[in-house]
Amino acid sequence: MSKIYIRRLEKKDYGLVHALAESTNDHPFFPLEPSRFEKDAYFFLINRMNTVKKEIHGGVFDCNALIGIVSLHDIDSEKRSGEYSIYLKPAYHHRGVAAEATTFILKEAFETFSLGLVYLRVDSGNEAAIRFYERFGFERTASDVDGADDFLWYRITADKLQ
Repeated sequence: MSKIYIRRLEKKDYGLVHALAESTNDHPFFPLEPSRFEKDAYFFLINRMNTVKKEIHGGVFDCNALIGIVSLHDIDSEKRSGEYSIYLKPAYHHRGVAAEATTFILKEAFETFSLGLVYLRVDSGNEAAIRFYERFGFERTASDVDGADDFLWYRITADKLQ
């Protein structure tokens, strides 16, 4: 039986993060850039995020297996903003797990870091993600065509969190 929970990643999780990264097949939106890091590099990355305070990475677990990562990065305390990203193993899509993980990271953003705005970018062809973000309360703000990439930008403010 599944027991889904989300918590901040810790130094002890670096091996789990590495294994998840290796299993993503270089997913383009995996928040920790899997192909660039060796296993030990995840230890330093997790340690940095716990000290620099410009990013938060939450681990999404099923029992004790890491099944995804939800992140808030590029935290700007002056602008009171940060960028959201999420990766879940495909077997956990459309099961409510993304909503739990998103709620977790947005509460961190708005309550712990007192941010006023969280933004994200999504591939314009990712219709399922776009529907999810819009249902969740994110509002589209812009399009960004960069060469072959076509992204849409969304944002949510603290008062819109459901």
